[in-house]
Amino acid sequence: MRGRFARVLSERGIALHLNEEEFLCEVLDPETHRQHYDVIANELLDNLPFRWVRRVEDGFREMRIDDRDGTFVPVEFPCDVGLAALAGDMPIGLDAFVSPAALDLVDALASWMRRGYALLIDYGWEDRPAREVHGYRDHRLVADVLAEPGSRDITAGVDLGALARRARERGLAVLGSTTQGEVLRALGYDAWQAQQRERQGSMVAAGEHLTALRAWEGRGLASVLVDPERLGGFRWLLLATPGLPAPAWI
Repeated sequence: MRGRFARVLSERGIALHLNEEEFLCEVLDPETHRQHYDVIANELLDNLPFRWVRRVEDGFREMRIDDRDGTFVPVEFPCDVGLAALAGDMPIGLDAFVSPAALDLVDALASWMRRGYALLIDYGWEDRPAREVHGYRDHRLVADVLAEPGSRDITAGVDLGALARRARERGLAVLGSTTQGEVLRALGYDAWQAQQRERQGSMVAAGEHLTALRAWEGRGLASVLVDPERLGGFRWLLLATPGLPAPAWI
Protein backbone atom coordinates (compact mmCIF):
# COMPACT_ATOMS: atom_id res chain seq x y z
CA MET A 1 0.00 0.00 0.00
CA ARG A 2 2.77 2.41 0.92
CA GLY A 3 4.62 1.87 -2.36
CA ARG A 4 1.48 2.20 -4.45
CA PHE A 5 0.58 5.47 -2.75
CA ALA A 6 4.06 6.86 -3.29
CA ARG A 7 4.03 6.06 -7.00
CA VAL A 8 1.05 8.33 -7.50
CA LEU A 9 3.47 11.23 -7.02
CA SER A 10 5.34 10.35 -10.20
CA GLU A 11 4.63 11.89 -13.60
CA ARG A 12 6.11 10.45 -16.78
CA GLY A 13 8.56 8.43 -14.72
CA ILE A 14 9.99 11.47 -12.92
CA ALA A 15 10.20 10.55 -9.24
CA LEU A 16 10.33 13.94 -7.57
CA HIS A 17 12.09 12.56 -4.46
CA LEU A 18 10.01 14.80 -2.26
CA ASN A 19 9.50 14.31 1.45
CA GLU A 20 7.53 11.09 1.21
CA GLU A 21 7.62 10.59 4.96
CA GLU A 22 6.06 14.01 5.47
CA PHE A 23 3.48 13.39 2.77
CA LEU A 24 2.47 9.97 4.05
CA CYS A 25 2.88 10.97 7.72
CA GLU A 26 0.37 8.87 9.67
CA VAL A 27 -1.81 8.08 6.70
CA LEU A 28 -0.56 4.61 5.83
CA ASP A 29 0.92 3.31 9.07
CA PRO A 30 0.05 -0.41 8.86
CA GLU A 31 0.09 -0.86 12.63
CA THR A 32 -2.43 1.83 13.50
CA HIS A 33 -4.52 1.83 10.31
CA ARG A 34 -5.32 -1.79 9.60
CA GLN A 35 -8.78 -0.83 8.36
CA HIS A 36 -7.54 2.29 6.60
CA TYR A 37 -8.16 2.83 2.90
CA ASP A 38 -7.29 5.78 0.71
CA VAL A 39 -8.78 6.88 -2.59
CA ILE A 40 -6.91 8.96 -5.16
CA ALA A 41 -8.91 10.24 -8.14
CA ASN A 42 -6.62 12.03 -10.59
CA GLU A 43 -8.57 13.66 -13.45
CA LEU A 44 -11.51 11.36 -12.88
CA LEU A 45 -14.13 13.97 -12.05
CA ASP A 46 -13.86 15.96 -15.28
CA ASN A 47 -14.61 12.78 -17.22
CA LEU A 48 -17.84 12.00 -15.40
CA PRO A 49 -21.13 12.83 -17.13
CA PHE A 50 -22.24 16.44 -16.82
CA ARG A 51 -25.41 18.42 -17.57
CA TRP A 52 -25.69 21.69 -19.45
CA VAL A 53 -27.78 24.44 -17.81
CA ARG A 54 -28.52 27.85 -19.30
CA ARG A 55 -29.86 30.93 -17.50
CA VAL A 56 -32.76 32.55 -19.33
CA GLU A 57 -35.07 35.45 -18.49
CA ASP A 58 -37.64 33.35 -16.64
CA GLY A 59 -35.27 30.97 -14.90
CA PHE A 60 -33.18 28.06 -16.15
CA ARG A 61 -33.26 25.63 -19.04
CA GLU A 62 -31.46 22.36 -19.47
CA MET A 63 -29.74 22.12 -22.83
CA ARG A 64 -29.83 18.66 -24.35
CA ILE A 65 -28.42 17.41 -27.62
CA ASP A 66 -30.65 16.35 -30.50
CA ASP A 67 -29.97 15.03 -33.99
CA ARG A 68 -31.33 17.39 -36.66
CA ASP A 69 -30.71 16.27 -40.23
CA GLY A 70 -27.55 14.45 -39.27
CA THR A 71 -26.15 17.27 -37.16
CA PHE A 72 -26.07 17.46 -33.37
CA VAL A 73 -27.63 20.65 -32.02
CA PRO A 74 -28.52 21.91 -28.52
CA VAL A 75 -32.23 22.00 -27.64
CA GLU A 76 -33.88 23.64 -24.61
CA PHE A 77 -35.73 21.50 -22.06
CA PRO A 78 -37.30 22.35 -18.70
CA CYS A 79 -34.69 22.38 -15.93
CA ASP A 80 -35.40 20.67 -12.62
CA VAL A 81 -34.79 22.45 -9.35
CA GLY A 82 -31.78 20.33 -8.43
CA LEU A 83 -29.87 21.18 -11.58
CA ALA A 84 -30.72 24.86 -11.26
CA ALA A 85 -29.38 24.85 -7.71
CA LEU A 86 -26.08 23.38 -8.91
CA ALA A 87 -25.82 26.06 -11.58
CA GLY A 88 -26.20 28.76 -8.93
CA ASP A 89 -26.90 32.44 -9.41
CA MET A 90 -25.57 33.69 -12.75
CA PRO A 91 -26.44 36.33 -15.36
CA ILE A 92 -28.99 35.72 -18.10
CA GLY A 93 -27.46 34.06 -21.14
CA LEU A 94 -24.68 32.34 -19.22
CA ASP A 95 -24.17 28.58 -19.26
CA ALA A 96 -23.12 26.23 -16.46
CA PHE A 97 -21.96 22.64 -16.78
CA VAL A 98 -22.74 20.71 -13.63
CA SER A 99 -22.15 17.10 -12.65
CA PRO A 100 -24.61 15.27 -10.39
CA ALA A 101 -22.43 12.22 -11.09
CA ALA A 102 -19.52 13.87 -9.25
CA LEU A 103 -21.80 14.41 -6.23
CA ASP A 104 -22.81 10.76 -6.46
CA LEU A 105 -19.14 9.85 -6.23
CA VAL A 106 -18.80 11.85 -3.01
CA ASP A 107 -21.91 10.09 -1.68
CA ALA A 108 -20.33 6.74 -2.49
CA LEU A 109 -17.09 7.68 -0.73
CA ALA A 110 -18.99 8.79 2.37
CA SER A 111 -20.94 5.53 2.55
CA TRP A 112 -18.00 3.26 1.71
CA MET A 113 -15.03 4.64 3.63
CA ARG A 114 -14.86 3.43 7.23
CA ARG A 115 -11.58 5.23 7.82
CA GLY A 116 -9.42 6.98 5.28
CA TYR A 117 -8.68 9.86 2.97
CA ALA A 118 -9.96 10.74 -0.49
CA LEU A 119 -7.75 12.96 -2.62
CA LEU A 120 -9.54 14.46 -5.62
CA ILE A 121 -7.25 16.05 -8.21
CA ASP A 122 -8.68 17.90 -11.18
CA TYR A 123 -8.99 21.24 -12.90
CA GLY A 124 -11.80 23.42 -11.69
CA TRP A 125 -12.91 26.11 -9.28
CA GLU A 126 -13.98 26.46 -5.67
CA ASP A 127 -16.66 29.09 -6.18
CA ARG A 128 -18.55 28.17 -9.34
CA PRO A 129 -19.31 25.44 -11.88
CA ALA A 130 -17.65 25.23 -15.28
CA ARG A 131 -18.80 27.84 -17.82
CA GLU A 132 -17.60 26.03 -20.94
CA VAL A 133 -16.86 22.58 -22.31
CA HIS A 134 -13.55 21.50 -23.81
CA GLY A 135 -12.96 18.98 -26.55
CA TYR A 136 -9.63 17.27 -27.14
CA ARG A 137 -8.42 15.11 -29.99
CA ASP A 138 -4.87 13.80 -30.27
CA HIS A 139 -3.96 16.01 -27.27
CA ARG A 140 -5.14 19.12 -29.12
CA LEU A 141 -8.03 21.42 -28.28
CA VAL A 142 -10.93 21.28 -30.75
CA ALA A 143 -13.58 23.98 -31.03
CA ASP A 144 -16.66 21.97 -32.04
CA VAL A 145 -17.30 19.33 -29.39
CA LEU A 146 -20.44 18.05 -31.16
CA ALA A 147 -18.79 17.21 -34.48
CA GLU A 148 -17.74 13.64 -35.27
CA PRO A 149 -19.09 12.04 -32.09
CA GLY A 150 -16.74 9.53 -30.54
CA SER A 151 -13.66 11.09 -32.12
CA ARG A 152 -12.75 13.42 -29.24
CA ASP A 153 -12.72 13.61 -25.47
CA ILE A 154 -15.27 16.03 -24.04
CA THR A 155 -14.70 17.38 -20.53
CA ALA A 156 -15.84 20.15 -18.23
CA GLY A 157 -14.08 21.61 -15.19
CA VAL A 158 -15.11 20.62 -11.70
CA ASP A 159 -17.05 22.63 -9.12
CA LEU A 160 -14.89 21.70 -6.13
CA GLY A 161 -16.88 23.95 -3.83
CA ALA A 162 -20.02 21.91 -4.52
CA LEU A 163 -18.11 18.69 -3.82
CA ALA A 164 -16.80 20.07 -0.53
CA ARG A 165 -20.29 21.11 0.55
CA ARG A 166 -21.66 17.68 -0.35
CA ALA A 167 -18.85 15.97 1.55
CA ARG A 168 -19.66 17.94 4.71
CA GLU A 169 -23.36 17.12 4.32
CA ARG A 170 -22.48 13.42 4.16
CA GLY A 171 -20.31 13.55 7.27
CA LEU A 172 -16.85 13.73 5.72
CA ALA A 173 -14.22 16.21 6.84
CA VAL A 174 -12.90 18.66 4.25
CA LEU A 175 -9.24 19.02 5.17
CA GLY A 176 -8.42 21.59 2.54
CA SER A 177 -8.11 22.56 -1.09
CA THR A 178 -5.04 23.95 -2.81
CA THR A 179 -3.20 23.80 -6.11
CA GLN A 180 -0.88 21.03 -7.22
CA GLY A 181 1.96 23.53 -7.51
CA GLU A 182 1.53 24.61 -3.90
CA VAL A 183 1.43 20.98 -2.74
CA LEU A 184 4.60 20.00 -4.56
CA ARG A 185 6.45 23.06 -3.31
CA ALA A 186 5.36 22.24 0.25
CA LEU A 187 6.76 18.74 -0.29
CA GLY A 188 10.18 19.99 -1.34
CA TYR A 189 10.01 20.62 -5.08
CA ASP A 190 12.22 23.72 -4.97
CA ALA A 191 14.91 21.90 -3.01
CA TRP A 192 14.75 19.03 -5.50
CA GLN A 193 15.19 21.44 -8.42
CA ALA A 194 18.21 23.03 -6.72
CA GLN A 195 19.77 19.60 -6.19
CA GLN A 196 19.17 18.70 -9.82
CA ARG A 197 20.73 21.95 -11.04
CA GLU A 198 23.81 21.27 -8.94
CA ARG A 199 23.95 17.69 -10.20
CA GLN A 200 23.61 18.90 -13.79
CA GLY A 201 26.49 21.33 -13.31
CA SER A 202 28.67 18.56 -11.92
CA MET A 203 27.90 16.42 -14.96
CA VAL A 204 28.87 19.22 -17.34
CA ALA A 205 32.11 19.79 -15.41
CA ALA A 206 32.88 16.07 -15.68
CA GLY A 207 32.26 16.06 -19.43
CA GLU A 208 29.07 13.96 -19.09
CA HIS A 209 27.14 16.18 -21.46
CA LEU A 210 24.52 13.66 -22.57
CA THR A 211 23.67 12.77 -18.98
CA ALA A 212 23.54 16.47 -18.11
CA LEU A 213 21.15 17.05 -21.02
CA ARG A 214 18.86 14.31 -19.74
CA ALA A 215 18.91 15.87 -16.26
CA TRP A 216 17.97 19.24 -17.79
CA GLU A 217 15.10 17.61 -19.70
CA GLY A 218 13.88 15.97 -16.50
CA ARG A 219 13.88 19.28 -14.69
CA GLY A 220 11.90 20.82 -17.52
CA LEU A 221 9.29 18.08 -17.44
CA ALA A 222 9.01 18.34 -13.68
CA SER A 223 8.45 22.11 -13.92
CA VAL A 224 5.19 21.42 -15.77
CA LEU A 225 3.85 19.87 -12.58
CA VAL A 226 4.12 23.16 -10.66
CA ASP A 227 3.47 25.70 -13.43
CA PRO A 228 0.16 27.42 -12.47
CA GLU A 229 -0.74 27.78 -16.16
CA ARG A 230 -0.27 24.05 -16.72
CA LEU A 231 -0.55 21.04 -14.40
CA GLY A 232 0.46 23.12 -11.39
CA GLY A 233 -2.94 24.82 -11.57
CA PHE A 234 -4.81 21.59 -10.89
CA ARG A 235 -6.81 21.67 -7.66
CA TRP A 236 -6.24 19.13 -4.89
CA LEU A 237 -9.25 18.59 -2.62
CA LEU A 238 -8.59 16.38 0.40
CA LEU A 239 -11.51 14.68 2.17
CA ALA A 240 -11.32 12.35 5.13
CA THR A 241 -13.41 10.42 7.59
CA PRO A 242 -13.82 12.33 10.86
CA GLY A 243 -10.92 12.42 13.30
CA LEU A 244 -8.03 11.98 10.87
CA PRO A 245 -5.29 14.63 10.89
CA ALA A 246 -4.59 16.97 7.99
CA PRO A 247 -1.14 16.46 6.44
CA ALA A 248 1.30 19.36 6.52
CA TRP A 249 1.08 19.99 2.77
CA ILE A 250 -2.59 20.91 2.58
